[in-house]
Amino acid sequence: MYPVVVTTLCLLSLLVSVTSATAKEVALRMIVVRQIDDAKAIRKQLRQGASFCYLAKTKSIAPSRKQWGLSGVVDLDDVQPQLQAILRKMKPGQISDVTTLDRNYAIIKVLAPQVPQLLETAKQQMNQGQIKTAMQTARQLLKLEKDNVPARMLLGVALSESKDFKESFKVIKQARDDAPTEAQILMLLGAVYTKAAFETEKRAYSKDAIDAFQQAIKLNKRFAPAAHLGLGHVHLNLLKQPKKAIPYLKKAADQTPQLARAHQYLIQAYIETKTYPEAWKHMRYAQSQGFRFPELLAQLHKIKKSSK
Repeated sequence: MYPVVVTTLCLLSLLVSVTSATAKEVALRMIVVRQIDDAKAIRKQLRQGASFCYLAKTKSIAPSRKQWGLSGVVDLDDVQPQLQAILRKMKPGQISDVTTLDRNYAIIKVLAPQVPQLLETAKQQMNQGQIKTAMQTARQLLKLEKDNVPARMLLGVALSESKDFKESFKVIKQARDDAPTEAQILMLLGAVYTKAAFETEKRAYSKDAIDAFQQAIKLNKRFAPAAHLGLGHVHLNLLKQPKKAIPYLKKAADQTPQLARAHQYLIQAYIETKTYPEAWKHMRYAQSQGFRFPELLAQLHKIKKSSK
């Protein structure tokens, strides 16, 4: 696993976990808004083919928006009568009209109860290194809900781990098409392009990785530290452009001082550009933070000794 691909594994922690369901249960994905006009506009977008997952993540005010609108598995007998009458008429995959929910307005998508459990199973399989099995599980899930963005991201990671990079790019781009403003998908794409560049030595993948990381920063500044590390990593270790890498790595080290890799790469870049005073300065800073880079330190001592 290459360092930048830590993004891909971190992204898996964003996927929702739920318990298994019984025959009387259904899974629900919901979009909740305050204004009826907003709800009607969203329902129109859904009729036109927009991703329910994406609109739930970006438009809903409910806590479930953090899980792409997934509210988990519910027993129909336990649902309030107003919603129960609606849900009992719906089949998995169907989307309700706008309905009142307390003082808000909701749009509900009924899912097969296996949907959340399959996602949890695929996550566990990935964590246990069962890559092919995880791919099969993710594909099974996508047959039940084709716009399940977390499942597409997981499948993209699994394909990358199996070195099927072209298919991985395709799947992650499908997730991006469903959720065009989600920076985490671009971070994942950048990480997979980086991994592919190392594995295949194709220079074009490095440029694709740079483009993906830069787009992620534009969409969401929260991802800037990881994106800067990715950009620095690509320029330093793939394109062999340490001078271009330094500004990105400085930002990454400043923004994420707890991340050893950012300091390691920055010191490496200073050495490769023969900026030895800065290399020593940052080495001392890294040591003060508890980091130890014996190979880089040995390089610096060797350079210092040969310059005398």
